[in-house]
Amino acid sequence: MKKAVFLIVVLFAVIFITCGGNDNKNNPRKKVTSANTIDWLKYDTGINKAAEDGKYVLVYFWRHGCGWCKKMEQDTYANEEVMDIVNDYFIPVKVNAGSGDSYNTKDGRISTRQLVNRFRIRGFPTSCFLKPDGSVLTCQPGYVPPQKFETILRYIGEEHYKDESFQEYIKSN
Repeated sequence: MKKAVFLIVVLFAVIFITCGGNDNKNNPRKKVTSANTIDWLKYDTGINKAAEDGKYVLVYFWRHGCGWCKKMEQDTYANEEVMDIVNDYFIPVKVNAGSGDSYNTKDGRISTRQLVNRFRIRGFPTSCFLKPDGSVLTCQPGYVPPQKFETILRYIGEEHYKDESFQEYIKSN
């Protein structure tokens, strides 16, 4: 009996050590997390906040089942530098293009489909950049890797677009 109890205790100790003791520090597949996050807002809430705060708006259009959207969220929007730039210069808005949501706008209440059509979105993901007054600066369709997206964010957020073309900005940086 004592032998059986001893074996059970040893078995539980082995299970506890092997399952609970590995923090995966060297695991390349482990996602790096940051205390920093992007707090996405609904479209109408974000537009109103941007007008109040005088900040640019980043509208991220996505859909369920979109592989490139998932990659954009996991690689680009989860990147610490991207998160910092977004939070410094933009009001972040996330729109699920397949949802049945509706939004209050200065032109009245519109559906998600109407919003997608208003921005002329033809593929997902698409990231649109708006001035604080809600007017569209530009939209960037498709997946954009973190470093390239950082460049776009800084170009708009730091208002380089007012003085130079994007090509000139890239050459000077």
